[in-house]
Amino acid sequence: MSQWNRSRLGWLALASFPGFGSSTLHKLASIFKNNGEYAWNISYKELSSFIRKKSCIENFIVYRSNTHPEKIAADLEKKHISFLLDTDTDFPHNLKTIHQAPKALFYTGDIKIAHEPRIAIIGTRSMTDYGMHVTQELTRACVQYGITIISGLALGIDGCAHQTAIEAQGKTIAILGSGIDEKTIYPKQHIRLAKQIIERGGALISENPIGYEAYKFDFPLRNRLISGLSQAVLVIEGAHKSGSLITAHLASEQGREVLAVPGMITSKQSQGTNDLIQKGAIPCLGIDNILEALHLEPSKRRTQTTTDLNDNEQYFLDQITSPLTIDQVTRLTKIPVNKVLQLISRLEIMGFIHRLDQGYITRTVPKF
Repeated sequence: MSQWNRSRLGWLALASFPGFGSSTLHKLASIFKNNGEYAWNISYKELSSFIRKKSCIENFIVYRSNTHPEKIAADLEKKHISFLLDTDTDFPHNLKTIHQAPKALFYTGDIKIAHEPRIAIIGTRSMTDYGMHVTQELTRACVQYGITIISGLALGIDGCAHQTAIEAQGKTIAILGSGIDEKTIYPKQHIRLAKQIIERGGALISENPIGYEAYKFDFPLRNRLISGLSQAVLVIEGAHKSGSLITAHLASEQGREVLAVPGMITSKQSQGTNDLIQKGAIPCLGIDNILEALHLEPSKRRTQTTTDLNDNEQYFLDQITSPLTIDQVTRLTKIPVNKVLQLISRLEIMGFIHRLDQGYITRTVPKF
């Protein structure tokens, strides 16, 4: 517990009170010159000078009388969750400059990747086959250039972007509206995905403390962090008035580049992205548009060699000496078809195999 001085413990307890948002925390920091211990012990009278809701003040007084900051810190450490203040070196600089900037964050994983080239890939929960394919292709391409993928862990496009980044051996950050402990991660369907993100060197980030169940109003607040942390935001699919479009508008207000994937005018899930393009978003037709938005050079593509392959993958790849169908590969390698399909997907993600027309696959020589 030596890392926790009285001021930091005070801020931890304040940030863990669900009635205080970022504006209240910043106001307390201003009044008490960033001293969390003094802010934690603020009087009822001082609170009433800038908080109008009497019920909020009363709830805080009750919360404070029943709360031990040291216990919150111990719970965080037990769950391997870290607490970050905007005065800390590792606090993402991008988030300090946005409207309603967060005062404090909870995170687990590697926060340093929040300082690397990064893009938010977001979209509808009702993902189409087209949306899934585009998300996978663009995410894989981003990973090849060392770009960190940021999203919101939601079902649909968000989850697809996180999962594809992991499978492509890239880094990804999930920003949540809930707490980031296993008990409160939302949605529950993505608890396993959240664990994989951490295991593969990524990060989970939230303004909300452990044990916090997300409410509907938490997601727009979460969205400002997704766009704020990113250097650019890419919307794959989204209907009119979707949360993804709200994030895109926030990104524009925050001075971030906004890209959108065009889709069929008859598709409900492409109405929002087509509308964004009509209003000035960059049409995203491939990785070149993303590289330009992030000011990255095509020559910076990450090198991947066959030393990254295990013995089974190397054996399988060695058999692909000419274009073959899946049936031909299965007979040639004597590997069950379900395993063949897994190997093809894995090697395609890594850039060693390319699918041709009429069901053929061929070995590729990546252009690095």
